[in-house]
Amino acid sequence: MDDDDNREDDLEDELETQDIISSCPLCVFNYRYVNYKTQSEYKSKYITDYLLKALKKE
Repeated sequence: MDDDDNREDDLEDELETQDIISSCPLCVFNYRYVNYKTQSEYKSKYITDYLLKALKKE
C-alpha cells in the first residue's frame, strides 16, 4: 500500500499542468468538489468552456 501512495505522490509531482479538462459534467463536478475539500491548486474545466472561448476568437 505504501508503494502505491509513493507512486501517486510521484505522479502528482511530475504533472506539468494545473488544469484538468473533461467532457463529463459529473467528473468535473467531482474534481471541483475534491479540489475544494483538499484545497488543491488544480482547476477543473468542462471541455465546452474551451470550445466556447475558441469560437469567440473567430
